[in-house]
Amino acid sequence: MRIGVCAGTDIRNPGLIKKAGFDYMETGFNSVASMSDGDFFSLYSALAESGIKCETANCFLPGEMSVTGKNVDYDALYKFVEKGFERCKKLGVETVVFGSGRARDVKDGYPLRECYLQTVRFLKETVAGLCDKYDIDLAIEPLCRQETQVINTVKEACITASMTDSGRIHVLADIYHMIESCDDYANIIAVGNDLIHAHISYPLSTGRHKRVYPNEKYGFDYSEFIDNLKKVGCPRVSIEGSTDDFENDLISSYEVMKKFR
Repeated sequence: MRIGVCAGTDIRNPGLIKKAGFDYMETGFNSVASMSDGDFFSLYSALAESGIKCETANCFLPGEMSVTGKNVDYDALYKFVEKGFERCKKLGVETVVFGSGRARDVKDGYPLRECYLQTVRFLKETVAGLCDKYDIDLAIEPLCRQETQVINTVKEACITASMTDSGRIHVLADIYHMIESCDDYANIIAVGNDLIHAHISYPLSTGRHKRVYPNEKYGFDYSEFIDNLKKVGCPRVSIEGSTDDFENDLISSYEVMKKFR
């Protein structure tokens, strides 16, 4: 299993991730889609110079670009997502992550069922065809209920993926959200090879950050989570967490992550 780091679009990060020993970087989709041509070229160049691969992208939609409620602008969504896919393809991205809790949350007094069906419609009618066009998969990320009421478990994400009738839309497992949602690690086995990507962190932080970079000092047992990912053939796992010292946290987290290969 390949190990990587969610690191946004800061052009200093690719070189640091490569130096620390990781296999790939996970960039930020909505930042890539929104940035100027000049900034995109700088990111492209930084990745090329570092030698690190940019295989995945998270942070799919900005919160104000909603897929639920009464003001869904499907034309704007399509244009934004296509621009992001086109640029991500140039970066070498193979899988895009759809978390975007604010964008898919219940709003405008709409019932949960309607917001869920709107989310399915967005994935089926807007995203699936672009996945085919750019040869990029999408992984639905279940989020805890504090972040959204729409799609909270890996089984719900798997059902949602099946409703799109697309062979390019699959599932992600995030250790933090699984714990917050009481989503048993055994459900990774239940969804099987539909699970194509994962996020990891130290998920029990009591500091100002809810989830931070893995570190051996925490003594957290990742074995069941990682073993189940490997059993279903999940190809990658990325660190997704907060850090106040990116460079040093990369080094210490690599000591944990390298054991997962």
